[in-house]
Amino acid sequence: MEKRKLKKMKVLEPSEEMVLAAESDIPAIGNMAYERMEYPIGLFIQAEMDENILKIGFFVTDILTAGGRRPLYTLFIDKENDCFIGYDYRLKKWTNKMLDKIELPKGVKGDHTWCDLNSRSQIWETLGEEYKKDNVCYGLFHFEEQVRERQKIQKHLKRTTAWDQVMKYVRETPKDWEKWLKRVGITQNYIFYEYSRKKNITGYCTWCEKNVVVNGVKHNRTGKCPNCRHKIQYKAVGRQRMVKSKEETAYLLQTCGDNFVIREFRADVKYDMVAYTKPVYNWRELRRYVFDKDLNEKKFYWGYYHGTEENRWIHGSLNTYNPYCWGNWGYEPRYPGHIYKKSLHGIKNNQLKRSGFHELVRKSETVEPVAYFHRLKQYPYLEQLIKAGLNELAKEIIENNTSCFL
Repeated sequence: MEKRKLKKMKVLEPSEEMVLAAESDIPAIGNMAYERMEYPIGLFIQAEMDENILKIGFFVTDILTAGGRRPLYTLFIDKENDCFIGYDYRLKKWTNKMLDKIELPKGVKGDHTWCDLNSRSQIWETLGEEYKKDNVCYGLFHFEEQVRERQKIQKHLKRTTAWDQVMKYVRETPKDWEKWLKRVGITQNYIFYEYSRKKNITGYCTWCEKNVVVNGVKHNRTGKCPNCRHKIQYKAVGRQRMVKSKEETAYLLQTCGDNFVIREFRADVKYDMVAYTKPVYNWRELRRYVFDKDLNEKKFYWGYYHGTEENRWIHGSLNTYNPYCWGNWGYEPRYPGHIYKKSLHGIKNNQLKRSGFHELVRKSETVEPVAYFHRLKQYPYLEQLIKAGLNELAKEIIENNTSCFL
């Protein structure tokens, strides 16, 4: 809205009905020193349309009873352009404050606002029925809140659109992704058994999902399942109600347009001792790292974005609560994890194919891929070390940020 145009508009004046109502608005004052003076009404509203602009004048009892006819404050609303602005006649200046921030004289509140029927009808007709309230001030304040919310979203739309442009190339997880997480991504497995004095006890293995006969068992002792030979931990049913595995990291690499993306997941499993044959698997995607052909990185994390007040992918680093970090917020660390190997062969990015990452994954149980590509960009000879089979030296460079000159 143009302030010059608004300034030339006719100033709102109170109606005779409003003046009469103000004259009978006698403030109530208590007998006790701590009781404040309060007007039964205190605040009066007059509204009219002027060139598609809704003008709303706010008058107070003191000014009206003293013979004043200027409003204390005028609110201008342009519904078509979804904006508003106010003019404070006491300060003689424009303001973008919302109604809850406007200072009212002593004893005046917006709880019992007086507004004639014509002004009330004009306000609801302009703003819409969704803002209609018994108290006009509350309805206007609700409209201002919604305008600010929409303005904030528009302000951040340019930023979030750029993020979404990158994220739209990220593919869906593979069809067998959940099955792979359960079998490979989560490595902690158990044999649950009922306590007995017998030498041979029947237990249930969570990996092969079969009843097996075991002996020499003890609660929390580790061993191997006699059927599938996987490493397990013995858990006696009744010693604890809930068994939860440690949270483990898994990585999924995929094509992302002309680039490739590293997706970081965390997964765990819970067993209720009442029904330990029906585990509950939990997994969540924490971060995404998009690398271009020159290994330049764009990192995103899933979180609550205050700009648009929604959960979404946000460009930047993930900071989480850390009681051991100054200020209680610190960077969420990455951990080595299992790599979903099937997707590596479908990635068309030539930089990834020449990086030596395939050879590293083939010879390593767990890998921290983001750190690898960070070091590869710093030390291109890292690829040669991997392909030459010098994994220990390469691992030292990756983990300890150690460089060597060949």
